[in-house]
Amino acid sequence: MIEALSSEMKIFILVASSWILAEILKVMTYFVRTRELDIKVALRYGGMPSSHSAFVTGLAVSIYLIEGFSTSFLLGLAIWILVLRDLMVIRGNIDNNTKNIQVLSKNKIKGVMLSHTIKEISVGIAIGILIPLIINYFL
Repeated sequence: MIEALSSEMKIFILVASSWILAEILKVMTYFVRTRELDIKVALRYGGMPSSHSAFVTGLAVSIYLIEGFSTSFLLGLAIWILVLRDLMVIRGNIDNNTKNIQVLSKNKIKGVMLSHTIKEISVGIAIGILIPLIINYFL
């Protein structure tokens, strides 16, 4: 039955597995840090690990594993670069602007954090590489 899976379905399974694991780990790390079980954390920006970096890394790695060096892989790589740049640079600037507005208005906006740290992004990238490699071995 597993051999009957199409290339597209294999890629979907590998990418979805990376993303789901990252979201589960995000909820778990939030629980360890705060002792609050909040499933909604999975829907928020920021946090450990970066599910965005896990998803796009998993996408590029999965396409490479299934199709090899192809046009689809190059598109996945381009998306990977754009998303990681967004995670580190653009959202970081938004976070800095939010902090400056808070200082100027003397208002604390609770829970606004859009960017990720390098550590959060790196863990997401590791998940996006390892999970497709492991699962693809069994597919």
